Amino acid sequence: MKRRNSIGIELTPLLDVILILLFLVITQNNAETERIAEEYKTSEQQHIENESRLEAELENSRLQTADAENIISGYESFDEYSVIIAVGITRRSDGTRTVSLSENGEISHISYGWDSLRYGENALRAELENMISSAEDRPVFISFNYDENDIYLRDYQLIASVLDDLDGDSLFIKYNKLT
Repeated sequence: MKRRNSIGIELTPLLDVILILLFLVITQNNAETERIAEEYKTSEQQHIENESRLEAELENSRLQTADAENIISGYESFDEYSVIIAVGITRRSDGTRTVSLSENGEISHISYGWDSLRYGENALRAELENMISSAEDRPVFISFNYDENDIYLRDYQLIASVLDDLDGDSLFIKYNKLT
């Protein structure tokens, strides 16, 4: 009979290496799990803070919307019981100027040039007196809006003299210099 040579493999060192590798994988996995859990907690905390901030902003927006609705309602009722006239002037490159009159949203225009200043003054006076007389017993608010860099002194004086000559117990005039 022939004798076989058996090759023996020592399993103890192999098992030691496998256990060490298994231990390293488990500890690495635990560290990774803890890191992910921390990131999740941080992310969740940020989400909660953002949600609280957004809820506060939403509530603030709701309050602002309610305030705006109250203001609009006030202006609408103000429009019913008063007349608001906005006066503005623009000049063209050819030297003519256009006075715009807006009465509660309806706009009319008066155009004049250097050679027709008297016409512009008379037309403006007539149009404003017509608007004021149509107001009946309601108060009239006139707002003259102008940009001092875009208006001739003579035009300012013309409009101011017409406004100053207007008469009425419930007439209020405001000069608004635009910037």
